[in-house]
Amino acid sequence: MHGSQRHADGTGPGDGRCWSGVLLALLLSTGASAEPNSEQQAESRAPLIVAQDHAWPPFAYLDGNDQPRGLLIDLWRILGEELDRPVEFRLVDWPQSIELVRDGVADVHGGLFFSSERDAFLDFSDELLPLSTAAFTASDLPIPDLDALGNRAIGVVAGSFEKTFMQSERPDLALKTYPNNDAMVEAAVANEVEVFIADYPVGMFLLARHTDPAAFRPLEVLYTKPLRVGVKAGDEALTSGFNRAIAGVSDETLRQIEQRWLRGETREVVPVRLILTILGVSLLGILLAGASFLLLQRRWLRQQVIARTEELRHANEQIEATLRFLRQVTDNVPGIIFSFRRPADGGQDSFTYISDRVTAWFDLTPAQLHQDAAPLIQRIEPTDAGTVARNIDQSARTLALWRGQFRIRFRDGQYRWINAQSMPATQDDGGIVWYGYFAEVQDYKEMEIALLARERQFRLIVENANDIIYTVNAKGLLTYVSPNWTAMLGHAVSEVRGQPLKSFIYIEDQTQFQRFLHEVLSTGERKREIEFRVRHKSGEIRWHMSNAAPIYDDETGETLYLGIGRDITARRIAEQEQRYQFRFQRLVADLSAHLVSYGFGNIDPQINYILRRIGEFFGVDRAYLFRFSPDQKIMTNTHEWCAPEIPSVIEDMQDVSLAEFRWWWRKIAGMVDNEEVAFVRDVEALPEEAAIEREVLRRQQVRSMFGVPVKINQQVIGFFGVDSVTARDWREDQTDLLLVIANLMSGALEKNRLEQEVMSMSITDALTGLPNRRYLETRLTESIKNYSRHGQDFATAILDLDHFKRINDTYGHGTGDHALRRFAAIARSCVRGIDVVARYGGEEFVIVFPDTPLTDARQSVERVLERTRTLTEHDDGLPMTLTVSAGLVMASELKEETLSLQALTAVADARLFRAKNLGRDRMVWDD
Repeated sequence: MHGSQRHADGTGPGDGRCWSGVLLALLLSTGASAEPNSEQQAESRAPLIVAQDHAWPPFAYLDGNDQPRGLLIDLWRILGEELDRPVEFRLVDWPQSIELVRDGVADVHGGLFFSSERDAFLDFSDELLPLSTAAFTASDLPIPDLDALGNRAIGVVAGSFEKTFMQSERPDLALKTYPNNDAMVEAAVANEVEVFIADYPVGMFLLARHTDPAAFRPLEVLYTKPLRVGVKAGDEALTSGFNRAIAGVSDETLRQIEQRWLRGETREVVPVRLILTILGVSLLGILLAGASFLLLQRRWLRQQVIARTEELRHANEQIEATLRFLRQVTDNVPGIIFSFRRPADGGQDSFTYISDRVTAWFDLTPAQLHQDAAPLIQRIEPTDAGTVARNIDQSARTLALWRGQFRIRFRDGQYRWINAQSMPATQDDGGIVWYGYFAEVQDYKEMEIALLARERQFRLIVENANDIIYTVNAKGLLTYVSPNWTAMLGHAVSEVRGQPLKSFIYIEDQTQFQRFLHEVLSTGERKREIEFRVRHKSGEIRWHMSNAAPIYDDETGETLYLGIGRDITARRIAEQEQRYQFRFQRLVADLSAHLVSYGFGNIDPQINYILRRIGEFFGVDRAYLFRFSPDQKIMTNTHEWCAPEIPSVIEDMQDVSLAEFRWWWRKIAGMVDNEEVAFVRDVEALPEEAAIEREVLRRQQVRSMFGVPVKINQQVIGFFGVDSVTARDWREDQTDLLLVIANLMSGALEKNRLEQEVMSMSITDALTGLPNRRYLETRLTESIKNYSRHGQDFATAILDLDHFKRINDTYGHGTGDHALRRFAAIARSCVRGIDVVARYGGEEFVIVFPDTPLTDARQSVERVLERTRTLTEHDDGLPMTLTVSAGLVMASELKEETLSLQALTAVADARLFRAKNLGRDRMVWDD
């Protein structure tokens, strides 16, 4: 019955062993370990809920009766005793077992590997026991390693460390996930996958359950890591308690548990009487039924024995030849080949085989070491001996590949470095044999020590450099960063390695940097001084400059990007500030030159130009000018510039009374009395007393604003302002910059005021207040130019008061002057604002109608004639009759080559003369 039956709990044999005896011994040992009083006490305490995988033999699984079994189950029952708490198990699929702890359903995860992903929500205990993980493949599949796997899928358990490890270390390989190890091994046996990843003891156990273990082989050992207890993050008291409990488990207790599950063997006993009865009956039947047959075949069997004996002789000769060949090979390899055995009963370790080179190296014979391995082991350098012993013990517990480098004393008395490697295998009697080799590596070790010294020196330089040194692979992932990264950018080194470099680069600079990285890696050439922005852990944006060069990584075989980054934020800020100040100075110079160069006339275009340039320069949404009434109780928005898609509010801010805006009234008073700047950083933060102002600004979508006083003739006449519809950071010197602009605007307005006064004195008729002949000639000249350039036709009328000399003679010159003033007022009231009414001389007046057709001009002149006829009194209240005659001409009536001021006035004057001859009080507009 040995090595073929399935057990009651659903398990099967593993590595030629049966597990039922181990399980029975475990049940007996655990059942006898607690007394009734301790059980009653445990029941009175809160149970410790342990989550674990339900298909992870021999560490944890459910047997045929859905009862928890396994190495970790036994260990946790002992830990429960150490903690003085009863233990309950929740065995589920692997991903769910972790979620139970994360969600607080379970107190602890019974055993798992540490990973950075799990560290985000779990705290980990001290080491429980080490465990190796391997890749398994079918024995007949010709795959030397994972690199030769091609497109074949690899089986892994969902949510496992194996899956995370493969995704990180071998992202080029395809993975297929299963809910647990048992389902994954079943799939491998069914040829659903040809390779699967499992912890070494688990893989061997489940292969024995589902098939002949020899049908699969370990392809590659991926790693060896310690199992640890997982506790929900933040429960430091519980984690500390588990660490104390783990420390309280003796090495002997741990060895006994491991012996049960990792090296146990079960033998089933069948009653002897039953066996004898069955054998007797069977034998009798065979003898009776086959007697005749045996007699007939006797001679044939003798011949077969002779032939088989000859075959065995030839086979032995071949075996001896093969052994001689293998002896020659082993004796001529550079190192020593060996098989090292450790018996299950704790007896003497020995080398069951060791090549003859051991004599040349250590002056020991293979025969000596066949009996006892101690003479060779005792030659290991004392400070290395402890590490070697611990590594062998660990390999024995986990059945993982053992490898190591250590010093050993050769026959000349000198210690030299050797490199050793061997793979353990369990024998039928429970002993373990390691098959391996060791080779002298003294020269390589000396070079390695020298290299490490240089590496330490280089690392010392790197770690103390003021710059950041980093490497990036072709996928854009950071493979190394120097410690100065933390000082310069705030992230811990562990937070950065393995992360995409572009995740730390300001989004607007990522494309530029990726292009730079690609050029370095594709051309293999060094690149200098790319400048880009990076994001500090605090969220602050910093400027960095980096040099780069490609380097070859011997370990991975790939070309890396080596960068040296330096923080240039201070320099960039200084340069940006310098450029900003230079741009501002150029802006001020441009505005000053613009204001100086404009001539007499309307200043509105210049103010609008200033507002637009300032709005665009400072990046605000509106820029505007408000004028105060003389008593500072009314304010009016006279000029406004708005950024694209920003609505205008100028129509809503005409003749605004400040009486209801008390808070703003105080701001205005500060501007007027003390020339203070009004600054609102955030409209939403205005005090309650400014509730009305806040509501108005909300309607206008204003979030923050500046108001700077503007002066004319040393008096504050209004304010220049800018505002933003979004929250923004203003420069600390924003007030000073806006004051400079306000002073420019004040100067322009003052200049315009003075110009208007001078112009008024030079071009205005003192008696009537109308423009004089000098101004008229200027405007007529401009109209002629517009007509010549753009075809804008215009009309010119000359009007003359009828019988004006009679008025002077009859009523006196004072009444005559009054008549002239009254007529000037009538003429102004009958025309448009853009039309020019001027006194031409004496009682003659001229009206210019820009861009006006003949019919409109005639109607305007007729209105003047009609209104004049209705004037029936002079300044003393005495009756007075006043009429006027007019001559009208259109610019288009003259040929362009003869069009001039003199030609126009000559035609109009001639038509005026005709109107006089026709009886006066009329207009003539054609020939």
